[in-house]
Amino acid sequence: VAERIDLGPFTVAEVAVYLEQALDAVVTAELINPVWTATLGNPMLLAEAVRGGLESGALTPTGAGWRWEGPVRPSARLLQLVRDDLGRMDADQRDLIHAIALGGSISLERLHRLGSGATLDRLVDLGLVVVEARHAEGDHTPRARARHLLLADAVSDLVGPARRQMLFRRVFGAEGLGPETAAGEPPAELVRLAFWALDSGAAIDGGALVAAARAAVAVDDHARSVVLASAALESLAPSDPRRVDALVAGATSRRFLHQPEQARREVDEALDLLRQAAATGEVPRLSHWVEVAELSADLHQYAGDDPTMAQAVLDESLAVVDAHPHLDPDGRFRGALTAGRMTRSGWAGLHLESSDLGLDLLSDGSSTPEDRLRVAAPTAMGLALRGQLDRALAITTRHLAEPPEVLASSPGTFSSLVSAHHVVLAWRGDLDRLTEFLDSLDEVDGPHPKVHAGMQMHRRGLLALSRGQRSEGLDLLTSAARRFEDDDPHGMRASALGYAALASATLGDDAGARALRDEARATPLRGIRVAGADLEMVLGMVSVWLGEPDALEPLLDLADRCAKEGLLLTRLIVLYSVAATAWFVHGDVDLVVDVLEPVEEVAAQVDGELAALRCAQVRAMADGDDATVQQLVSALAGRGVWPPVAPARVVLSPRQREVATLAAQGLSSRDIADKLFVSVRTVDTHLSHVFAKLGIHSRTDLTEALRSRT
Repeated sequence: VAERIDLGPFTVAEVAVYLEQALDAVVTAELINPVWTATLGNPMLLAEAVRGGLESGALTPTGAGWRWEGPVRPSARLLQLVRDDLGRMDADQRDLIHAIALGGSISLERLHRLGSGATLDRLVDLGLVVVEARHAEGDHTPRARARHLLLADAVSDLVGPARRQMLFRRVFGAEGLGPETAAGEPPAELVRLAFWALDSGAAIDGGALVAAARAAVAVDDHARSVVLASAALESLAPSDPRRVDALVAGATSRRFLHQPEQARREVDEALDLLRQAAATGEVPRLSHWVEVAELSADLHQYAGDDPTMAQAVLDESLAVVDAHPHLDPDGRFRGALTAGRMTRSGWAGLHLESSDLGLDLLSDGSSTPEDRLRVAAPTAMGLALRGQLDRALAITTRHLAEPPEVLASSPGTFSSLVSAHHVVLAWRGDLDRLTEFLDSLDEVDGPHPKVHAGMQMHRRGLLALSRGQRSEGLDLLTSAARRFEDDDPHGMRASALGYAALASATLGDDAGARALRDEARATPLRGIRVAGADLEMVLGMVSVWLGEPDALEPLLDLADRCAKEGLLLTRLIVLYSVAATAWFVHGDVDLVVDVLEPVEEVAAQVDGELAALRCAQVRAMADGDDATVQQLVSALAGRGVWPPVAPARVVLSPRQREVATLAAQGLSSRDIADKLFVSVRTVDTHLSHVFAKLGIHSRTDLTEALRSRT
């Protein structure tokens, strides 16, 4: 007979181990966080969550690990278990647990209308309910909530419509959900209460619905926010200024639900209401003008790829604010719009203007911390592209050190700051520090707020390419591109596709590389116009790896444009790529000599050791100093810079191509094995097959063999 073992709740780390064992795969914070939030490590709930997720298809494998689609929901088996437990309770206990599950968190004063304190104590003893005094500032009213969110969802799913209505009326009386009740509720609880009231047909104040819709946005419950915002609009009079708040909440959520057209219609309606009020001489609510303008600008620039219209909307609101200085005595509204203008200008690729203005704002003691945080990332990107990598890194490092609650208050701003820091470290060739930074983002209990999973796949994919791990990089980048099809708030899909095309080309998959390149070219840049020249360079290098004729001409044209636009870093990278291609692929020393002087000139204006290494290798190429060139291959590869290798005419498998390319770039079998996480014997086996196909006998012949068999 098996002995019964009672398990206490798992820690977050133990939940991660359980998921890894249950799924036989490495799991990330993207999966661990929602499961932990729903179960708090309760072993039974954890097991049922995983079982239900697999059965429903909500828990699915992707190219970069497992993910949970949508909220963690109770399984059919868990519902039956809960139904059985409820059947063993007395009527008062069921009333209390039903009400707590439906309302999320309810004051003890209201709960006493349903049952005695002894009944509530029994539910606490059973581990189903927690009583605590946590609420609005200055309010320490004791409240009861379900211990586990997943259990609360299971209980509420089992409560029928008539019983929902009866319980709501007993708890809240005939007044329904009024503004005073709504004002005292934390966001998640307010959303649950509002839906309970809607399901019960209770009276709900329009302002309470607006507050609930905005609360749903705050807790990322966007599907419910749309429902609540629509209900608010139905209840509010056409001239009620609170309609603007409802429209903003609905439009914000529709943006995150990938409904840009509906979002744009709602934000346009909000703008029309503001304009109509202004036309009648009504005193404007500047907070409305700022909020609507910011959202409209986001939709124009990041969903519609129209940065010009985004600036126009911000300018209109800025004019309203400037016309009423007495309503903005501390300059808060003007500062927010100015920061919004600079931020979007920077992401639109106006590097010189935005980074100079950004530096002014960052040094302005009168600006708010929130405005400085918004401007930090595009300012750093602009400086980096102009070659000022040291200043760029100082800015991102300083602002990432803000308290976690400050960073978490604006997820979009934090994500942009993370991306800028990642890119600056990569451009500096500081791969160890970059790896450490990305690892910290993946820690469940780490110092940073959660990050967008697709963005993290993209960053990991780029890091893998920098490490020479091309197969892994391709898997991560294609997974990110698939994720961005449905969820791309920052417009990163074109970048993921472009770098995936480069990875495919380096692995010898010419057809795949061309398809990915074509798709990247057809994808709007939206939020990454700031890196448009960088992406153009990557796509140009795809042509180089594919061995297409005249592939270097577009790159030379791009280098000239970068000079005119002040993009010194991109110009250096492009010119270096041209020189490396001329040397390693074509054996064209004359072209190397032609670009040497501009390389030396621009390298002197770019911060960091990597610029000097690039310049030194090009100088060695021009001098015909092959020994120094080869010596610098290793130094550059350690910083993420890999010379191109000519495509082979003979057919190599993707893994053979990957191994051959790394060997041709000077890596030993041990180095290749470490990068690809395989044995040295496996590497040597692949190389022997490559040598046989190419008809060569040693590594010294490999580079020339790859070059000549084109």
